[in-house]
Amino acid sequence: MPDYEPVLSNLNYYWLSGFINTDGSFFFSLTLGVTAKISIGQHTKSLVLLETITQFLGFGSISKIKTLESHSEVREIIISRLSSIIALTEKLSGEHRLYGAKYWDFLDFCRGIEIIKSKKHLT
Repeated sequence: MPDYEPVLSNLNYYWLSGFINTDGSFFFSLTLGVTAKISIGQHTKSLVLLETITQFLGFGSISKIKTLESHSEVREIIISRLSSIIALTEKLSGEHRLYGAKYWDFLDFCRGIEIIKSKKHLT
């Protein structure tokens, strides 16, 4: 079976917004303080897609996800640097916004980002 070769020449924030709406997650990690994270996951066969997204954004790192199924290989882009998260959330808040239930998760995430930016999470 040939490797998957996506056509990514038209990658833009509208496309990325739709992709995150489907395969993205917003969450906070409570290990050693509070860390905001955005995750975009895909099967390893779509690794070239994840690499292209990180190149387009100019940030994010790709890591392997541990799964319960040993035959399933999954990778994810993790965005955890606050400045990168702020840059992406600003894009997704305006013209390139999310829709559906993911939008409500995103709004809650943005509220949490505001708490971190104001350092109120330290009190």
